[in-house]
Amino acid sequence: MSDRIDFLTPVGRLVQGSPFEPQTTDAEGNPLVIKNGPNAGQPRVDYYMAIAIPKTDPGWNEIWGKIQQAAQLGFPGGQFNAPKFAWKYIDGDGVDANGKPYADRDGFAGCQILKFSGGDQPKCYPAGGAEQIVDPNGIKRGYYIRIYGSVSGNKSQQQPGVDLNHSMVELIGYGEEITSGPDGAAIFGNAPAAQLPAGASATPV
Repeated sequence: MSDRIDFLTPVGRLVQGSPFEPQTTDAEGNPLVIKNGPNAGQPRVDYYMAIAIPKTDPGWNEIWGKIQQAAQLGFPGGQFNAPKFAWKYIDGDGVDANGKPYADRDGFAGCQILKFSGGDQPKCYPAGGAEQIVDPNGIKRGYYIRIYGSVSGNKSQQQPGVDLNHSMVELIGYGEEITSGPDGAAIFGNAPAAQLPAGASATPV
């Protein structure tokens, strides 16, 4: 019996990753490679997306139930009860491994964060799915989306957990774009005015 369960998320905000920009390194900066099989060791890419779903959304309980069901099917030995079982979600009001509140991150507070990944680029659509979005700028961090994907056990006895895999993304609405790093206006706008050095011109020469 397969432990894969397909589902469609409620509407959430894309707070990390991109359906168009593949990642080539892991969190430590190491190149991503295929771990098993005849192509082990060869480079690979990962399309990662984290979507923030409000805790008040009535659809959350159904999604969480399916994730738990997949974990139980994938690990009938009860490994899902282990404290370090990888559930692929974050409590946006909790703290990270360093004790820093997740709520300090844009869009995390008051939400459950689901972390999707996959080696194939997901197909992206506007609301209703009439035609495919191919513009890489069509869906940005901060926009509101739904993800159609699946959950299954990761089949790892060393690091048991579930995998959340994406298949399709639906753009529901636009939100304030989330950018990495500080805003230029916040850095330069609040700094003392720079003095023009000798030989420099305020207009093109």
